[in-house]
Amino acid sequence: MSDILDIIRKSVDADQAAKILRRPKRTANPMFTVDDLKASDDQVAKLVKLLFIANGITEEKFTEMFRRYAQRAHLEGDSKRSNLSKALKKNNITWRTFVIDVLPMFGLILQNVVLTLKDPNTGEVSTLSMDDVNERISRSFPNDRKGLESIQVNCVDADTLTSHKLDTGIIPKEK
Repeated sequence: MSDILDIIRKSVDADQAAKILRRPKRTANPMFTVDDLKASDDQVAKLVKLLFIANGITEEKFTEMFRRYAQRAHLEGDSKRSNLSKALKKNNITWRTFVIDVLPMFGLILQNVVLTLKDPNTGEVSTLSMDDVNERISRSFPNDRKGLESIQVNCVDADTLTSHKLDTGIIPKEK
């Protein structure tokens, strides 16, 4: 460190050296700001940007998070990180990018989805969720109904990022 100080002192006059040495350290800029959030029209893009803002993700943190994610997922090269970074900065982010790339990078698993929908003609607001789907299935296919043994779900293991088919077995096979 003293070598750097000597170089600065020798290359500039004393007043300039004092100013340089007193400058506060640059803090990393966040990858997204509230202004970015406001500027986005796409709901998925808003969710992604909110996730980054809430977790204080900077470019440096993003690079480190992606590096760890890439190791777990056995991804190769910087092109995937660069492509994801570009995709995230667009005003329109796909649901696939959110679920397949962003959530696993944060170590998160999508557990439920709730949509709030508004009919533009009537103004009526309704919600749909995976809980609604599961309830509808259980009402439509009671346990004594023939033909449906279970429901298969594709999921991804968060630790190994390997894909698995799970048999929910929620509806027992009639004997």
